[in-house]
Amino acid sequence: MTINIAWDNKFAIGHERIDAEHRIFLNLIRTLSQETANAASRQRIERTLQEIYKYADFHFTSEENIMADIAYPGLAEQEDAHGRLLAQLKAEMHDYWAGSQTPDAIVAFIFQWFALHTTQDDKLIADFLVANA
Repeated sequence: MTINIAWDNKFAIGHERIDAEHRIFLNLIRTLSQETANAASRQRIERTLQEIYKYADFHFTSEENIMADIAYPGLAEQEDAHGRLLAQLKAEMHDYWAGSQTPDAIVAFIFQWFALHTTQDDKLIADFLVANA
């Protein structure tokens, strides 16, 4: 399974920094997808998964700081969602390391997570920014 999706404005929320970070995250997903499609070594895939996890953790903290700065009322819910997503990603990675999860399944999980989170949860931030501009 190769996910070779380009950035699309449906992922944009209208905040320059968040959108830039989302572009980087999408590129990491694309990299992992290409590695799995090209049968990259297990070590390489594991390194990319670690990079994705660390980047997601960084991005969520960055996004939460932005939400705090704008007094976003849904901050606590977003923090909870971010925590659940990181825990789920960690579990998927553990399953991969244990041999009970395929790289393709992880790519599908991460992309679905990215697409749904940015187009649903993060869009609420955009709505708040517009309403309070």
